[in-house]
Amino acid sequence: MTKLTIPQFRNLKNKRKIAMVTCYDFSMARILANTDIDSILIGDSLGMVIKGENDTLNVEIDELIYHTKAVKKELLINK
Repeated sequence: MTKLTIPQFRNLKNKRKIAMVTCYDFSMARILANTDIDSILIGDSLGMVIKGENDTLNVEIDELIYHTKAVKKELLINK
């Protein structure tokens, strides 16, 4: 996975599709780090996917930070 900057993302607009995958943990980040995707998204959908909630309303910012740190840890190891 090549690191793209924000200006590079902007330059891709209307030039090609951007591949983005949602990821919430270290193990999946390890798999995704070896692909050609452009970006990893860590979002509040973890409420439904990870926590089994009916919606995203009960996701706290601390939970998003926790999952972001887990994904980031793998991406820093694999750079």
